[in-house]
Amino acid sequence: MVRASLLWLVVLSGWNSALAAEKVFDFHEEKVGEVPRGFRSSVAGEGHPGDWRVIQEEVPPLMAPVSPVAPSIFSRALPGLK
Repeated sequence: MVRASLLWLVVLSGWNSALAAEKVFDFHEEKVGEVPRGFRSSVAGEGHPGDWRVIQEEVPPLMAPVSPVAPSIFSRALPGLK
């Protein structure tokens, strides 16, 4: 009985993660200095809502360059607070 209960627990917990979805944000098509489409600021509690804008930022590459002439810094559009 305990073994069957543990088996169902494992199956049901795996089923929940199988239904999860990954959410990806792509800011390459957004205009720098403007609020990304679909974004809005809100506050839970006291304080002021943030002023979110798309900024252009220099970031290192995800992988090490394989060539000595490859750029070591890339420019990417990222969300940021103004």
